[in-house]
Amino acid sequence: MKKKISQKQQIVLVIGLVCCLTILLLFQDIRAGRAAVKDGILRGDGDEIYQETFVLEQENGQKQNVNITVYPRQLSEKEKQKLLQQAVTEFEASYLGTNVSADQVSSALVFAADYCQGQVAAVYDSDRPDLIWEDGSVETEEVGTDGELVTVEVSFDCQGTALDYICHVKVVPPVMPEETKERQRLETLVQQWEASSREDACFVLPDTLDGQSVQWRKQVSMEPFGLLLLGAVAVLALLQKGKQEEKKQRQGRERQLLLEYPQMVTQLSLLLGAGMHLSTAWERMVKRYLSQQVQQEENEKAGSRLRAKKAKKMYLEEMLLTYRDLKDGVNIRVAYEDFAERIRLTPYRKLTALLIQNMDKGNRDLIRLLDMEAEMAIEEQRKQVRRLGEEAGTKLLFPMLLLFVLILIVIMVPALQSF
Repeated sequence: MKKKISQKQQIVLVIGLVCCLTILLLFQDIRAGRAAVKDGILRGDGDEIYQETFVLEQENGQKQNVNITVYPRQLSEKEKQKLLQQAVTEFEASYLGTNVSADQVSSALVFAADYCQGQVAAVYDSDRPDLIWEDGSVETEEVGTDGELVTVEVSFDCQGTALDYICHVKVVPPVMPEETKERQRLETLVQQWEASSREDACFVLPDTLDGQSVQWRKQVSMEPFGLLLLGAVAVLALLQKGKQEEKKQRQGRERQLLLEYPQMVTQLSLLLGAGMHLSTAWERMVKRYLSQQVQQEENEKAGSRLRAKKAKKMYLEEMLLTYRDLKDGVNIRVAYEDFAERIRLTPYRKLTALLIQNMDKGNRDLIRLLDMEAEMAIEEQRKQVRRLGEEAGTKLLFPMLLLFVLILIVIMVPALQSF
């Protein structure tokens, strides 16, 4: 009972902790988003460039997720030129994507929006706007076998300092969806507004875009919901752990009962052979067990360390419950059947059936049958002990293998180093 209560308490604690942390993270995320809309987005120091996603709501009710890149304060002219050259190098190394060469372009080019960790923005243009788009996608349906040569001009911008770069490729981008074009148009407008205030400490989102008043709302992060998933996994792990512990305890109990079965059959056979009735022999075994337990408790209270503490006998504990049922007036046949039902093991069910069948026939046939059952139980016990030994040897095989590998390493490494 204690383990079940403890498990429930652990589950309740995990659920409560996960819910509290989820609510706290959601509250902090919403609060930070409102502060950014009201007071402005704080710019980073040094080379820190980050992107925020806001929900744009226009007068006509249309909503869009707009990505806003917030740049740091202005850099020196020397630093800008260095970053621009580095951006050109990064573009040359990556713009072909999976294509073999610029003369054999069959898949999309990689046109990044920024380079140098976001410090240099890039704008793309071509002399064939019908064949290439700003995102570098290609369209091959209208291109002949020899391809179409397209000149692409890349305009790099680092905080107002520009650098143009020209390359030649054979690419045709697909037509972008209207929703994507609208979002890019809105993002361009917002980025233009952001660029006009880069000397300010904060970037305040515009109240109007393209002549329409807009409202902003920070997009809620999905991280708190990931925490909920982790909490659910933790709860399932606790439940599974409890089931595994219960299964392990049940298997250990059954193993101990099987090992103790020959002892129970032998004791019953000896007492019945001495002339005792079945109920008297049962009571004798139980009272002897109780006296041993009382003596053990007295020794522990007296601080005696002469004898090691004995583990409880599982079959005698079950016999004690049956003895108490008999004292409470339960029918003897019903009490023995309950004894077998609680244990739920084939040998004990067989023994209970023998006891019930021979209650009215006397002890002569019962003693003979118990002797035969004791011999079979002892033989089965030997097989079980042998089987447990084999399982223990199998469990030790992997550690022994690791130890063997370690010994080989200890021996071989100095030998190899000596050559």
